[in-house]
Amino acid sequence: MGLGGTIANLRGYIEGNGGHVIAVSTLTESRDSRKLALRSEILEALEKKHGQELDEFWRDSFGHAIATLTEAEGGNLLRQSSFDVIRNRLAKAADEACRRGFSAVEIGRNKTG
Repeated sequence: MGLGGTIANLRGYIEGNGGHVIAVSTLTESRDSRKLALRSEILEALEKKHGQELDEFWRDSFGHAIATLTEAEGGNLLRQSSFDVIRNRLAKAADEACRRGFSAVEIGRNKTG
């Protein structure tokens, strides 16, 4: 397991369709993936550092709130210096994925570029 996003997405899909997830298991893990659920301290730190703008952007771009991120994903975002850095890196990654033939993904972008 890397950042745990795939498992978190699967959980969201199952629960969104009326199911219940009682456990999860993987064969491997990265050093930051042992704790899957985002701790409240990390969520509060994200909100304090990046404001409501990050949550609104995340909902618009990915369809879910930052509260549903994994601990590793939240920690990664918390280490970024600003919301603009997060938005621009995601936009760059979406452009690269499109160049490689993956489906286009619309990521909110800085108005200047």
